[in-house]
Amino acid sequence: MTLLIRSGVTVFILTKGCCTNSERKHNQNFWNLINKKGKDYENEEKDLLTYWFLIQKAIDNPQKNNKTFLSVLKQRYNTG
Repeated sequence: MTLLIRSGVTVFILTKGCCTNSERKHNQNFWNLINKKGKDYENEEKDLLTYWFLIQKAIDNPQKNNKTFLSVLKQRYNTG
């Protein structure tokens, strides 16, 4: 299965990983670091969570959920 992740979420994943090196706990200091790197982190976190659940669903039943997974991504990000 090919996974298409929008660039904003990819940048958020990398930023979150880098910030974890400086601040291990996801406390207010951690989120302040994230906020310095990008102002839309709350939406990126929601999108990442959406990807997580869609991926888990597709893994649990790849034959049934592959088309559903792709259609949700296309609908969410207005891609053909």
